[in-house]
Amino acid sequence: MITTQHLTAGALAVGGIAVVGAIVAGIVAATPDDDGPPERWAWVPVAATPDDVSDGDTPVVFRDTYENLVADVRQVDPNAVVVVSASVATDDGLARIDGVDSIPPAVLLEGTSPRAGEVVISTGLQEATGLGVGDALPLPAESPWSEEPITAPYDALQIVGISTEEWGDFLPGDGWVSTEDAWTLSQTYGVVIDSEMPITDTYIAWDGDVPALNPWRFDDD
Repeated sequence: MITTQHLTAGALAVGGIAVVGAIVAGIVAATPDDDGPPERWAWVPVAATPDDVSDGDTPVVFRDTYENLVADVRQVDPNAVVVVSASVATDDGLARIDGVDSIPPAVLLEGTSPRAGEVVISTGLQEATGLGVGDALPLPAESPWSEEPITAPYDALQIVGISTEEWGDFLPGDGWVSTEDAWTLSQTYGVVIDSEMPITDTYIAWDGDVPALNPWRFDDD
């Protein structure tokens, strides 16, 4: 059983549940909208395989349920922001890699948005590793946790861009990959506690009323 004491990979990576609010607040602040940031946001933990689990007051869902939730949001707000987060061990520590359909232009300092097998790294990760565009970011053969990981599809990710570490109130991760690669990385290296399934952190920010997401909302309304 996963409980509120058993935080998911993204929360563990930076030291506590407060990161959920920080990340989503950043997503909200970073959303391009002339009328202001989205009014609602949610943290939805997604499990790899079906089982009866919960994260305290926050239900853990499975990929098909999650995709239905995203579809519900898109019907209400086609511009909703959806982020899939993964944690990857590097030689310099644990890096949080976010998956999005496209990187916000103001965050991308150099290069292009990543496709399958590619990554954009932050200036901080660039400084820590000494790597740059055209280099490869090695991926570990083993999970940083005690459980054996699923075999990763890549030995390394090709670096195709550099991103900013800060953008106003936005809290970017250490890198950006395609959404599908983020799912794969999370399932490969994700935290597994008292269960045989890794848990993937996802964050959604949107405008409008989507009752199906009420159990995962962290906004004040």
